[in-house]
Amino acid sequence: MTSRARTPQRLDCARRAVGARRGLLGGDGGAISLETTILAPIMIGLVFACVQAGMMYHWRNVATSAAQFGVESGRVDGATADDAQAATTTYLSRFDQSELEGLDVDADRSADTVTVRVRAQYPQIVPILPLPGIDVHASSPVERVTAP
Repeated sequence: MTSRARTPQRLDCARRAVGARRGLLGGDGGAISLETTILAPIMIGLVFACVQAGMMYHWRNVATSAAQFGVESGRVDGATADDAQAATTTYLSRFDQSELEGLDVDADRSADTVTVRVRAQYPQIVPILPLPGIDVHASSPVERVTAP
């Protein structure tokens, strides 16, 4: 029976000890503000990184498609490197090129192959870190008409 009588005293003592520890640690008031202050810039940075990656993917696909279009135009029998370059430039004119810096289209046609290279700089949302440039090329053999 003596242990039952002491139980409320032990609980009171434990409650006081927990309360004293909370006082020493300072509690958790303002923890949400601190977490938001730390996590908000990280989340915003991740959103910007995702948008930047999407833009890089888009412009790389546009440049690759333009180079392939130029090669298809330049590989036709009787076409020249200027025809391939003009076709690539025409394809790129369908898109807003004001975002791309240093856009350069080169075409080369030899007796066997035609090659088109497109180079530019990716547009940046937040210009903090330098991004690699776009440098894509497409090649194909030149069409030849042969006798049966």
